[in-house]
Amino acid sequence: MSRYVNWLVLMVLVLMAGCHSASNQPDGQKLTESEALTLAVELANKECEARYSFAPFNMSSYLIEFKDGRWHWGSLDLSGESGFSAVVSFGPRGEDHFVEIFLSIDTISPLREDNDQRQ
Repeated sequence: MSRYVNWLVLMVLVLMAGCHSASNQPDGQKLTESEALTLAVELANKECEARYSFAPFNMSSYLIEFKDGRWHWGSLDLSGESGFSAVVSFGPRGEDHFVEIFLSIDTISPLREDNDQRQ
């Protein structure tokens, strides 16, 4: 059930992102924080869907930040949703996209007590 709800929320976000596309911004107008966040989620899910047939990101996955003249969202997160994490950045009006998707498949094995016995 939870997966169905996540998928439904994702689809709504994608549809909303389409309505607030960066191309709708007048020349020289910076995206709002909400518009930038929506675009970042859309770009990350689009790339992840193309590569892995999975779109795990949502509006609460990461915080959006405007720094050095670009919007930045995400990070390499080894404990991300189902092992996925993303790094997205773009210009103030939503131009010049950079999207990286990471899939962490490493697992940490618990320490075994017999490690001391091998020495």
